[in-house]
Amino acid sequence: MATYEELWRQVHNLTEQFAPLAALREALREPLDLDAAIARLRPQVEELETMIAEREAMLRELNQTVESATAYLDTVRKVVADVEVVAAPIQAEQRRVEAKTKRLAEEVAQLEKHRDRLTQAHATTVSLQQAEIRSLDAETARRQAALKQINEAIAATKSAAARL
Repeated sequence: MATYEELWRQVHNLTEQFAPLAALREALREPLDLDAAIARLRPQVEELETMIAEREAMLRELNQTVESATAYLDTVRKVVADVEVVAAPIQAEQRRVEAKTKRLAEEVAQLEKHRDRLTQAHATTVSLQQAEIRSLDAETARRQAALKQINEAIAATKSAAARL
């Protein structure tokens, strides 16, 4: 059998659980004044109506913004398509110019190699010609010395013949 304290706790717990129902029962016993309730709720209803109107206005603005953005996006898409049409021949020309530039660069590289070979050949030729000129100068100097000796011998012979 339960003790007095346990029973008291159970009653207390049940009273706490049913307290909201008891308050509701008491409130329902009193006559309901609809006009007063409507008057109390009127500011809240007006505030909700204002909020709904504001939200509807915001929704209309958002819809207009979406329509404007959609129209702008369509315009951008058209411009992009036009740019692609205009850009295609330009890109083709750019590829052609790049290919020609590459060919010209290769040609220049070949011409530079040929120039370098010609420069080297020219340097070799000049060096050989200078060596030949030095050799000819040496031969000329040797012949001039021999001619001088011959002229001296002729002069000595003429001088000896004249004394005789």
